[in-house]
Amino acid sequence: MRVLILFIILIVTSCSTKTNEEQTKEMVKANFEAYLNERLHDPEGYEFVKISISDTITHLQNLDREIEWKQSSNKNYQSSLEDITEKMSKIDVIRKEKEFLFEKIKENNEALDSLFYSKEQILKHNKDSIAWITCHVVFRAHNGNGAKRLYDRFIAVEAYPDYEVIELVKGDDESYLREIE
Repeated sequence: MRVLILFIILIVTSCSTKTNEEQTKEMVKANFEAYLNERLHDPEGYEFVKISISDTITHLQNLDREIEWKQSSNKNYQSSLEDITEKMSKIDVIRKEKEFLFEKIKENNEALDSLFYSKEQILKHNKDSIAWITCHVVFRAHNGNGAKRLYDRFIAVEAYPDYEVIELVKGDDESYLREIE
């Protein structure tokens, strides 16, 4: 009898609770719809079809990518600086470029210091917290001519606290969007 009651409670609770992924999709859908509503020519013509999470990027992964990019930039700047140093006797403009590159290296080094500090803090606290999510969204909307069309797009969503849409990857036909000032 106890086993039966526990089994029934387990089924009821498992059916009634939503997974984190389902909750995330619902919040992303709501924010995406608000985002689109501000931008559509005809918001009444919008029709949601589906959403799926394509990728999640942790804060640590995001910082690692940025650090890698900054280090790569520094190598490119350093290489350019070496080339310019060789040619420095030719033109005064190259001296200005050299100063510019020194400044860029300095800026990148300062940014790297900040990123390494941030990475250290994330490693101390919560290295697996999610920074942003990429979602695949399919919807129907009226295009610029008023015809309803199926659109298939990717969006980038800031993970916490409110899953705000930070970017809509545009396609070949964006006539469903109006200009935002």
